[in-house]
Amino acid sequence: MVLLLYYPPSLSSSKVFIKLFSAFNSMIRINIRGLQAETIARRFQSGELKLEPLPSDYVEPTRELPIRSERFRITEMIGRGCWGKVYGAYDEDNTYGTIKVLNPNDLALEQMRSRGLTLEDVFAKEIQGSNCLGVVERHLEVDYDGKPFIWMPKDYPCTLKSFRESLVSDIRYRSEENFLMLQVISGAFIGCSQIHSLGIVHGDLSPSNILLDNEGHSVIADFGCSSIISSSDWSNLPKDNIGHPSIRAPELYHKGSHHNFRSEVYSMGAVLFYSIVGREPRSLGTLSFDDYEKRMRAINASDADSEIEAESKNLPLELRDIFAKAMAFNPADRHYDCVELNNGFEKLLYQSIRDTLHLVSSSVQS
Repeated sequence: MVLLLYYPPSLSSSKVFIKLFSAFNSMIRINIRGLQAETIARRFQSGELKLEPLPSDYVEPTRELPIRSERFRITEMIGRGCWGKVYGAYDEDNTYGTIKVLNPNDLALEQMRSRGLTLEDVFAKEIQGSNCLGVVERHLEVDYDGKPFIWMPKDYPCTLKSFRESLVSDIRYRSEENFLMLQVISGAFIGCSQIHSLGIVHGDLSPSNILLDNEGHSVIADFGCSSIISSSDWSNLPKDNIGHPSIRAPELYHKGSHHNFRSEVYSMGAVLFYSIVGREPRSLGTLSFDDYEKRMRAINASDADSEIEAESKNLPLELRDIFAKAMAFNPADRHYDCVELNNGFEKLLYQSIRDTLHLVSSSVQS
């Protein structure tokens, strides 16, 4: 088993806790790439995955490099989002990381038009909060042709979503999932807390926009939909309702709505729910997006809160309390922002580590 535990800075004042934490950290580690490799190997062994031989007339396609720069060596394209393509690359110091070249698709262009944004605005958003703990490190660069791109100097082999999906298929981790996922998601909670303290609203929080490094640290990525706003004034925030359907706060389904701190508290609560349960709260199921949207517009507070309560009824009380407040239907009933939410999460994390250390100690003594 493999996970580098990531504890909140506010807990580091306790010398006793640090000693216990360090001892426990040496016992439980998770190698993200190793876990992925094991899963892929099992899929090959079971026959689920097969390697097909290349045809005899196969010709390697000519590859057009996305940027012209001697500082970076592109290895492969590893993803494509609505704002552009992402490539694996090495820099001049042979550090592996990723390069994002902005090339908005139709959805992104529509968002830009509705918000009155230019590509320069999007680049500025993409590097917001890059110095925050729990947020992916990003640097704005320019190639020989003057084309701007974003360099992220670290290897993030998977998203929170793909990592959680790998655990669902791996029965060895079932009994440890709650504790494991609390550790993994803690970095993203700190990240969201820090950007809120700077007045930054991410605008598209989801398991797919949280990345994990090789040691299990989670960071928030993809700030193309972010905004900076005074905590006391939401009037200048973009009025849109982008975001994953089951992660989006209920009020964002109504016309003229906009993301703010409290709507992101809901989203982080939903991300935590996904991390623990393995599926989104109030998932679409067989509903089309249009039908789901109509349902969310028509739902009332009592039914909405009852649904969250029912879906989390088998979880520990401390988790149920966080979900009930973070994902309350009425925004005024939620934590004010992710700074306040993270304070509650830190207590839950501390309790989780303490309980697990107690179990380890009892096991050793017996």
